[in-house]
Amino acid sequence: MEKLLKCQVFIKKAGFAVGIVDKDKIINGKNIKPGDKLIGIASSGIHSNGFSLVRKLYTNLNEEFNGKEIWKTLITPTKIYVKPILRLIEKYDIEVIPLTIRINEVDYKDGVNLTNEEFYKLLRDNKEIPTTSQVTYMTFKETFEKYVKEGKKVLYMAGSSKGSGTYQSAMLAKNDIESDDIYIFDTYSLCIGGGLLVLEAAKMVEEGLDIDTIIKKLEEYKDKVQVYFSVDSLDYLYKGGRISGTKAAVGSLLNIKPILKIEDGLVKQKTQVRGSKKIIPTLIEKLKEEIGDDFSDKDIYVGYGDDLETNEKFVEKVKEELSPKNVYTFRIGSCVACHSGPTVIGIACLNK
Repeated sequence: MEKLLKCQVFIKKAGFAVGIVDKDKIINGKNIKPGDKLIGIASSGIHSNGFSLVRKLYTNLNEEFNGKEIWKTLITPTKIYVKPILRLIEKYDIEVIPLTIRINEVDYKDGVNLTNEEFYKLLRDNKEIPTTSQVTYMTFKETFEKYVKEGKKVLYMAGSSKGSGTYQSAMLAKNDIESDDIYIFDTYSLCIGGGLLVLEAAKMVEEGLDIDTIIKKLEEYKDKVQVYFSVDSLDYLYKGGRISGTKAAVGSLLNIKPILKIEDGLVKQKTQVRGSKKIIPTLIEKLKEEIGDDFSDKDIYVGYGDDLETNEKFVEKVKEELSPKNVYTFRIGSCVACHSGPTVIGIACLNK
């Protein structure tokens, strides 16, 4: 078999390679032999739910094929190493309650019947701005009751109560259930900021800490989450009612790009730059102002919409300027991108 320079491993279940694709041609996985070079191990198709399986397969391939050169580019379709968030969700047994996204009068459950890739394509192809709706009271009540009946404690970590009514819905459901085992935590954050706190909570659960200690630590951590982001186009901020038509027109005319931060549970503009080329350096500089110059023991998370080329440049610049312990990338979720547009990019770090 010829050495494959670009391919994807298709996965049926953890640790089992169904086949390899090279230029749309499927090659039986059994034909892989030591020395074959694989670039871009990924899950089947473009559906991100395969991330948890990818790492297992990656390990198995290393063991089974003894020294095969495998590049650590584990996400479709970019060539950037990504720590699979979904693998962590599976590892720590985290249930994600999706918000609803409405596009062209069709309702989708974020991450359930609408992948990020499908969402961004719809966002680009349609003039109508998608809308989002919060998780309902009944969804929360049913979910909480399910775990309480199993004798489990429930810790629900909500997106910022100042940015969404979801927190209030969860509180209403909690108050209507006769149980002292339901805890609601306001992350005061959105997207990756809240995700970092969820990850910390999951680690503490695994360590065996009690719920009161976990919540106390989370209260300490939530003020240490730093999230900055920006958008290349002001169109979506204007269409979504986030900025006035005048501000959008003037900003577009002068090529102004806002530098935004999640602060006190809200999105706040911290500064602005002229020209797209200044966005990445400014985001990095803002993070340094918050944390300092030493990132050697820090994990940095770089987020992007659908501009893969800019994301690659962003990651390289972060490595060059900050030299962090790890750099992970993530696709900014559809609920955020509904308001920011597809050109959104961001950077996050938990400074604990």
